[in-house]
Amino acid sequence: MLGENSQPLSYKGQDLTGENFDHKDLRGVDFTSANLEKATFVKANLQGAIFDKAFLKKASFQEANLQGAMLRFADLEEAYFFEADLSKANLSS
Repeated sequence: MLGENSQPLSYKGQDLTGENFDHKDLRGVDFTSANLEKATFVKANLQGAIFDKAFLKKASFQEANLQGAMLRFADLEEAYFFEADLSKANLSS
């Protein structure tokens, strides 16, 4: 199934190492348990996106909109969130 911008609504469990999602509209997309090591989400709209149990080592979320995003039990080692909006995001572990 594709979203409005021809983006899959789910990347659940996929290996997306090093992928570039800069400036993409990924609202509500499910990245549960995905490998996103070194992926970039610079200025991406990730409002309500799900990153539960995702591997986000060295991922960049610079200036990204992560309002209400779920990052429960995600591996955020060395992830970069400079000027990202994490309001109402859930980063519990």
